[in-house]
Amino acid sequence: MAGAAAHAPGYAAVVSETVIGVDVGGTKILAGRLAVDGTVEAERSVATDTSGAGALLAQIAQLVHALRADGTCGVGVGFPATVDQVSGSLVTAVNLPLHEVAVRDRLATAVALPVELDNDGNCAALAEHVHGAAKGTRHSVTLTLGTGVGGGAVNEGALLRGYRGAGLELGHIVVDRNGPPCQGACRGHGHLETYCSGRAVATAGVAAGVGDAHVVVARARAGDAVALAVVEDAARALGVGLVTLANVFGPEVIVLGGGFGEAAAELLIPAATQVLREQALPPMASARVVAARLGNEAGMIGAGELVRQGGARPTHAS
Repeated sequence: MAGAAAHAPGYAAVVSETVIGVDVGGTKILAGRLAVDGTVEAERSVATDTSGAGALLAQIAQLVHALRADGTCGVGVGFPATVDQVSGSLVTAVNLPLHEVAVRDRLATAVALPVELDNDGNCAALAEHVHGAAKGTRHSVTLTLGTGVGGGAVNEGALLRGYRGAGLELGHIVVDRNGPPCQGACRGHGHLETYCSGRAVATAGVAAGVGDAHVVVARARAGDAVALAVVEDAARALGVGLVTLANVFGPEVIVLGGGFGEAAAELLIPAATQVLREQALPPMASARVVAARLGNEAGMIGAGELVRQGGARPTHAS
């Protein structure tokens, strides 16, 4: 791993024991026992039970019990949800039966281990910073381009989370205030994920007569002009978003992950980087844009890294 120097002052870094990381998705839960260097020692997955909070938390506890070994010191869990770090609760989750649920305390009781929680985008960002494409840097931003767009920012080795620890929702930065309505339950307009998520590209691809996002990427790689135009439009919108992220966070590197992001990285990065170079303020415009390295294990690995970081719970909220 990046070592103790990667941890922010005041963090009680865990450097010797194994940890368990759990990545909870709307369709699958992936869990693994992780060594200090991020190596996955054992891994299990199950289809997500969305019948209720109790059933879902029981699944997570069962996976932890199955993976636990001598020396396992804690559990980190990433959710596609907003997390209140003060109370240890999930505030809301679009695709899971979790609303104002005290997940941290309930899971800690069930597994008899310390538990840390975070948004799955933050987990992916932490994983790529410590073990992946941003390893060795001090400041990085990761965007996960999937059905929606998520991600996180790391500053001096520590995740930035904001008030009550619930940030950062990077897919919901505005790239066009007069743009179309955002996806799902979001009430905003012209947000980044409206233009460069897998769902957005699928919508554009179908409208252009090409097909869904998988077909768009395949045909763009083969040189299809219409598919290339769809990807180019998404890439330039992504670039506009990167300008904002670079100007705000000043990262050394911006990592593109998520299912669509990794599949289309070679197509997206050149045009997005061009917009970044043209429009961001110097020296932020020099940030490198690279593909993620950890694939679908990033959320799980980052969840485990939450334990090694010693948590990041605000002691109070003003």
